[in-house]
Amino acid sequence: MQKYLLLCAPWLFVILWGTGFVGAYGVAPYSEPFTILTIRLAVVIAIIMGLIWAIQGRAGFAISKNQQRLSMLVGFFMHGVYLSMVFISIKMGIHPAISALITSLHPIFTTLGGVVFLHERPSLKILIGSLLGFFGSIFALYFMHNWGEVDLSTQLIAIGLNIISALGASFGTIVQKRAGGEKTPFLAGLLWQYIAALSVVFFAAMLFESNQIIWHIQLILSLLWLIVGLSIGAVFLLMLLIRNHMVARASSVFYLVPAASAVEVSLIFGKNLPLLSLLGFAMAAMGVALVFYGTEIKHDNKK
Repeated sequence: MQKYLLLCAPWLFVILWGTGFVGAYGVAPYSEPFTILTIRLAVVIAIIMGLIWAIQGRAGFAISKNQQRLSMLVGFFMHGVYLSMVFISIKMGIHPAISALITSLHPIFTTLGGVVFLHERPSLKILIGSLLGFFGSIFALYFMHNWGEVDLSTQLIAIGLNIISALGASFGTIVQKRAGGEKTPFLAGLLWQYIAALSVVFFAAMLFESNQIIWHIQLILSLLWLIVGLSIGAVFLLMLLIRNHMVARASSVFYLVPAASAVEVSLIFGKNLPLLSLLGFAMAAMGVALVFYGTEIKHDNKK
């Protein structure tokens, strides 16, 4: 059963993660980034605590101090930095598919980090697949229209924020793997990840925002999906990928997220997709298939 789940996980993850950018777009007109993230993460923490208690009881919360610190470090970068930068850039008016494209640089940073910190040696198939996925995503989004009506300076700031977001996700992924994240109790580790992320966005909301929210139906539905579909469903799948595959493979599926996000924005908000964009999406899919189902990554054990 787990074998089939692992085979389907990257593609299901892409669909779910792509909707996160759509969800951020949905809440942007009615809330401030850190404020809505504070509510989202607080509810997610309550849900995970309930799951732990229902499945494992009090014993499920047991985690060593070292595991707790490492989980919080992962959460700070993978959830706190990543989510904050994405939500701010979309609030600034950048198109969610553009944000998804820039953060899809995450696999490149992660693969380079895997070489430097984890002594990984990606195979030729993985290198070719990475390049094909990256350039396929760029090709697809190059032909998209309605990328957001923002001036050049705002675009540059948003690009910088999304690069920081990608670096945060990469660093969190590498820490998770290097620290032996698979040894940390899954739910308890995830709980501390979200606690760290909540600490970041809560204090940022108190310091920099007015904390006003317009409870529009679009915001409510988007927030519910961000909580259940993204923070629970997609993150569970991402942790599953990191635990069961090498870092470059686990992160390679991010190349498909821009394509998925663009398609979902088109379906939900009625924005048409050019035919040439679909060709780029197909290139990205081929790249991910090469990385995920290609030859194994080797480890260089030399000190």
